[in-house]
Amino acid sequence: MIGETAGEQIPDVRLCKRPAAWPLLGKIGVLMVTAELTLGGLLVLAMIAVSVRGWLTLPSDARVPIRHRFGGYGGYLSKTAGLVAWPAGGIIVYGLFVGVFVEGLATHYRGTGATLLFMPVVLAVLTTVQVGAIRAAGRSSGRG
Repeated sequence: MIGETAGEQIPDVRLCKRPAAWPLLGKIGVLMVTAELTLGGLLVLAMIAVSVRGWLTLPSDARVPIRHRFGGYGGYLSKTAGLVAWPAGGIIVYGLFVGVFVEGLATHYRGTGATLLFMPVVLAVLTTVQVGAIRAAGRSSGRG
């Protein structure tokens, strides 16, 4: 204790540790963050499952479309590269959002959970576009 004057004790704030970041979010915030991280992980697993299904159903010479812009598919990749690229993109998105979340926890930012709100939406859109790309690859290769 420092500053002991007239029987008054003032705690030394330099020795006090900052509280863990989870209490900053509150109980509802912890539940929301847990749900968002779980949903994001499930969507990444769904993307992997869609690629596995595409691997099993597409012929070996199929070309999988990849989006490079909003207007449409920008190019085609081989079956292996295309089916790996879609889940890899989902994993990158998931990792970026989790990285921003962890950085917010490290700096004790109170609005940390808000950064995760868009992750499930982005991953759901990526999964939907991936399903469309695999269907397009099936149609262009003669299976569909």
